[in-house]
Amino acid sequence: DVRAVKPRKPKDGESLACATAELVRGAVAETLKYSTKPADMVADPEWFLELTRQTHKRRFVATGGALKDVLKLDQETDADMVIGDDISEGD
Repeated sequence: DVRAVKPRKPKDGESLACATAELVRGAVAETLKYSTKPADMVADPEWFLELTRQTHKRRFVATGGALKDVLKLDQETDADMVIGDDISEGD
């Protein structure tokens, strides 16, 4: 679900820059609330600002739910590795 931040008309006495800044703040908060704990956002303002800079104009993909098993990288178990070693020794 990708949505653009749409501009709105400023309220009475509010500048366009303030209205835009408020919209961007809201969009960033909405995006980050799914990937960052609220306590982390308010605990260290410098960290939060740096996180915001690094994630600006980035798209994130959630790989949970139905995609969880499809996108999982091949993970070898210890047993798979032992079997692989036995095969290579037999050659």
